[in-house]
Amino acid sequence: MARPLRLAARPGHCLLPFLLAWPGTASLAQQAQFSEGASFGSALSMNGDMLAVGAPWEDEQTGAVYIYRHSESAGWMREARLASSDGQSGDAFGADVAVSGSSLLVGAPGGGREGGYEAGAAYVFHHTSSQWEQVARLTDPHPSLGSRFGQAVALHGIFAMIGAPLDNDGDTDAGTAHVFSQSGATAWTYSQEIRADRAEEGDRFGSSISLDAEHAVVGAPGADDARGRNAGLAYVFQRSAGAAWHLQAVLTAGDARADRQFGTSVTVSRHLLDTRIIIGAPGAGTVYLFSLVDEIWRETHFLRKTGSRLGTAVALHNRTALAGAPAAAQVLVLADEHRTGLELVGHLAPPASLPGLCFGCAVGASERYFAVGAPAADRASGAPGTVYLFDQMALPMSTSEARGAAGASLANYPNPLRTYTTIALDSDMAGSLRLEVLDATGRSVAVLFDGAWHPGRRSFIWHADELASGIYFAAVYQRGHKRSHPMLLVR
Repeated sequence: MARPLRLAARPGHCLLPFLLAWPGTASLAQQAQFSEGASFGSALSMNGDMLAVGAPWEDEQTGAVYIYRHSESAGWMREARLASSDGQSGDAFGADVAVSGSSLLVGAPGGGREGGYEAGAAYVFHHTSSQWEQVARLTDPHPSLGSRFGQAVALHGIFAMIGAPLDNDGDTDAGTAHVFSQSGATAWTYSQEIRADRAEEGDRFGSSISLDAEHAVVGAPGADDARGRNAGLAYVFQRSAGAAWHLQAVLTAGDARADRQFGTSVTVSRHLLDTRIIIGAPGAGTVYLFSLVDEIWRETHFLRKTGSRLGTAVALHNRTALAGAPAAAQVLVLADEHRTGLELVGHLAPPASLPGLCFGCAVGASERYFAVGAPAADRASGAPGTVYLFDQMALPMSTSEARGAAGASLANYPNPLRTYTTIALDSDMAGSLRLEVLDATGRSVAVLFDGAWHPGRRSFIWHADELASGIYFAAVYQRGHKRSHPMLLVR
């Protein structure tokens, strides 16, 4: 069985009764050597062909971030090791990372230059044609001792949001989040403080944050619910025309119970016309899907794996999601292709037993790749952290159920596309098969295959040079059934 590419730092309402293996790409050990107990892989963020990896325990918890970039000729290569310009022991630089375009936001919640011990800070880096440069250091304008500003960070376009989950704003450890906006090529300006509308002691609002162009989701896993303490809440904020963020909804699990820690992880993503939120509740081993229906956020599905800590980390890209289950050393791959809820597509697993590592404590997803962090669960263990990368184009679907009625799976890369895309078709059924591309009206614009199909996987290149921007569908017909896959053409 093929193994995933491995970046290693060396010392110096659905229940899931079964899991399905999903192999990765060829294994390759990263040759760089990092300090012992670096917790390499504690935080991940992906954007296209770039991956940022946080190592907050490195160098006596000063911390570092590693940047990797993929090319077709060389594969994944380390591009840079980043540190803050004023780094000190205990900063935990790299506790969280967020990538957007050519910018990187890094949380350092242990920093205490302003406000005292663990007041925290965050740093913005920008990538030029040749190097990464630190362009800003962000702090709470009213820093407080132990607030851990930078524990969670999110970045989208010109907006940055930073969580301070232990901020004593009104109540002990109630938590806050803070918005900054880019006001120039390298200038960032403080915009707004965000807090829970019913903040209480121990909510830890700001423990997790996710941003898209119009929505922000902030987790408060310590919040109490009428059904129990630490049941957890998540808050959805919407951006107004004036760039201010206002509360849109407060989300809770439909089956909330004490200590489920709903909101430990959050992710929001808009794909085509749909916006989705996935929220992890590792205390219950559950992930919840929320969809925006008639301007109201509704819980539309959940998946649970008891005892796995499922939901410790989540990531969502287009309609595919990852959910870490570190107690089971697995990451579930989920899809919402038909707008009917999360379907289990398969799972990612390390190539061998990794005692002392937290496989699935961090996850990341891009158009083509999945990344899974396996940092040391105990910094005193001396275990090296590891990041595993999986190529979606090399991964077959795992069940006939996930393939749909036609018994076939479809994927394409890149998506969105500009001039051409590679469509991967996998079908385990022999017989007559037709693969074509349809426009939004259902009109056929290209026939890529029409003939006798032998079970297996093949790739087809679709050239769209002469077509207008819009939504197109790869459609496969086999044994009287049809399966389609959306593709977005952008000029």
